[in-house]
Amino acid sequence: IRQEMVRHGAALDLELLDKILQSPPDNVIISGTTGEPLLYPYINELLLKLHNKNIPITLLTNGLNMDSELAGNIVKCCTTVRISLDAADEAAYAESHGVKAACWKKVTDHIVMLVNEKRLNRSKCGIGIGYLTDTESDEIEKAARLALDLGVDFIDFRPFQKDRVYPINKALLKKISESRIFETKDFKINSSHQKYHTVKSIERTYDFCHCAYFYTILDANGDLYLCCNRVGDAAAKYGSLKDTENWETCLKSGLKKRQASDVKQCPLGCRLHTYNIILDGMVNNVDYSGLAYAEYTLNNEEASAWECI
Repeated sequence: IRQEMVRHGAALDLELLDKILQSPPDNVIISGTTGEPLLYPYINELLLKLHNKNIPITLLTNGLNMDSELAGNIVKCCTTVRISLDAADEAAYAESHGVKAACWKKVTDHIVMLVNEKRLNRSKCGIGIGYLTDTESDEIEKAARLALDLGVDFIDFRPFQKDRVYPINKALLKKISESRIFETKDFKINSSHQKYHTVKSIERTYDFCHCAYFYTILDANGDLYLCCNRVGDAAAKYGSLKDTENWETCLKSGLKKRQASDVKQCPLGCRLHTYNIILDGMVNNVDYSGLAYAEYTLNNEEASAWECI
């Protein structure tokens, strides 16, 4: 079955990875951009292959398809794993993920499994929960307490925005700030404040994606794309591991530079938006720090920006 998935382009041919490992990247994020990572039939082999090359791995997953062997490999090989929970109870989880309510127990059991494997193996892997907020999120405190009770190391709050633009929700930011009462030396509450403060007006002060030189997406077919937002878009594909012996050939191609110049095709609220503002300022000697940083004042308290993917 695994070979059939590879043959039909439903799963990455693990041998293609050798073309990347000849000139390994500084780190790898395994995410659900082209499908849930834990459904990849060679996920255990992939983790061990990257780990044996001493490549830091961040794993972003829904956490549903897991057993004890995989949990052990995750905490052994990954520097960070984040499970997308996006809810504080069974009903909210079923609604936000479009699954049966029974999946709530399954995913929370798997989170506890990871925590236990980490302790058993004395791993330094950071285990966390992801929580996407909308304009009416009212269970921030409940979610923070849940994360603490599950024994994870952190919870990340991030705005769900896609191509929509919302006004800055000061009430929501205040809830996130107040939830920090649950922080301990072993548990942190993070939030993408730079995203919360750019959702009102996502103005591009740059006309080139500088981040394209630090960021590449590899899909199940072995194709290389400019970024996660453009996967499947032929105009954003600049090479394939099937057609080259070394991925650096694709990275250095003029095609990637031309694609990076076409930011008008990029969605609002791109995850790289803030970084591009900063990099553009560095390149052009312009101070955009006021737009890029998310320092703000709530109840006369200075809240510094925490950045999470």
